Amino acid sequence: NVPGTTRDRREGLAQIGELTFTLTDTGGFEDASKYEDSFLAGKHGPALLEGMLRQTGSALKESDAILMVVDAQQGIVPEDYHFAKWVRRQIGYNPKDENNKIILLANKAEGLGDAYNWEESVDEHWNMLLMDTRRLGFGVPIPFSAQHGHGMGDLYNALEPYAMVPLSDVQQQLITDNVESKDNIRIAMIGRPNVGKSTLLNALVGSERVITGPVAGLTRDNITVDWTYEGRKFTLVDTAGIRKRTKLYGQNSHSVPTKGQNIQGSAKTSDASLEDMSITDSLRALDYSQVVVFVVDIMAQKDDPDARGMLTKHDLSIIGRITEEGRALIIAANKCDLSMLASREQTEKSVITSLQDQISDTIPAARGAKVVPISALHEIGTNELMPTLIDTYDKWNTRIPTGKLNGWLREAVANQRPPGFSGIKTKKYRVGPLKIKYATQIAARPPTFALFVNRRRPNSDTIPEPYLRYLTNSLREKFSYQGIPIRISIRGSTGSKITM
Repeated sequence: NVPGTTRDRREGLAQIGELTFTLTDTGGFEDASKYEDSFLAGKHGPALLEGMLRQTGSALKESDAILMVVDAQQGIVPEDYHFAKWVRRQIGYNPKDENNKIILLANKAEGLGDAYNWEESVDEHWNMLLMDTRRLGFGVPIPFSAQHGHGMGDLYNALEPYAMVPLSDVQQQLITDNVESKDNIRIAMIGRPNVGKSTLLNALVGSERVITGPVAGLTRDNITVDWTYEGRKFTLVDTAGIRKRTKLYGQNSHSVPTKGQNIQGSAKTSDASLEDMSITDSLRALDYSQVVVFVVDIMAQKDDPDARGMLTKHDLSIIGRITEEGRALIIAANKCDLSMLASREQTEKSVITSLQDQISDTIPAARGAKVVPISALHEIGTNELMPTLIDTYDKWNTRIPTGKLNGWLREAVANQRPPGFSGIKTKKYRVGPLKIKYATQIAARPPTFALFVNRRRPNSDTIPEPYLRYLTNSLREKFSYQGIPIRISIRGSTGSKITM
């Protein structure tokens, strides 16, 4: 119930009976010319409202039918008349045209039911609403209740004529892309607020698909965009910035909740509560992604007392969450153009080395993660991001033949043998020194390997942590698993196993 919750346009497949269509949700209308009194512009200025209007205008021009929603309980307000006039200008509305594509919905009209006869109504409120809605110029409204699902029959009848219109090649391709989006490579743009995630998405797709601006917190919803790059299909997900919990709840914590864990604390304001939900959605996008592009503003770290190099503790906590979920990781070092102008000693190579060293020292699972210096605003370096991302995804999704894998194992063991245990003796049997018999890859996405050892029931101490870390690093180096989490399962002769 907070105004301004929806900002960017969101698309999704919808269905009423046998009618299937693409539904676009847009931000609520506010008169940008009166931004001084606006709920949204009071915090973000007129730029946000103007961006929302551009997004709504794009949705109107791309649509076959427009559902204009008014509040039946509140009645028609001056903003409704102003918005109706704006819509008519956007689409070149002609009231005499029988193919008029605007359908008026009077939402929150609970209890009126389908096929409601406005003309026979004796209720003064509904009669007044009918008179006011006619002044909008879009005909008689459909009584509707989105919360309770009332009025679906009338909405079906209103939409049915549009289903009979032959689809253009572009529209047919859009539906095909939506149906096939399950097979797309899913990429999530993750990072702190105002680091350039939305600007990067717009730079990649080549259009203003999401709202951008200098103020932090403009993006609230996960916005998915299906996109094709060099014949491969992708689903890009723009997410809200993930702030420290301290700023939301006053807690002294840098940790990011693990999967299935709720964000603890009570939000102090409605804005904080909305941001809480936005962060939860961002983490959900991370969980369901295949590749995560972690966007870093390398210029913002110099003013952050929490920064240790180019990354803060909070940045490293988010990267830790990415590797725990087993996602392929790419670091997009944004605003490198400003960094190099500010310091002559700062070069792309130094930015890459600094970020990789800091990540490797803190999060071994992300060792060697690919870093791409970019300027999303000026589209510098963005042409290098996708080839790097595709290469990382392919390695994350690849299975290594068992023969090739065991060739690596023999070489790794020859270079550094397992710790020389003297063997284990029990009342029933004697076990000799530890031997790793062979290895095989049991899964991809992320790469998961099984090491078979000469122990009946292996435990966490079967292969000491330092030697297991040596094998992991050797495996990463041999098969170019930089920035890709690796999981190793130790298995014994009885089939028992333990995953490290």
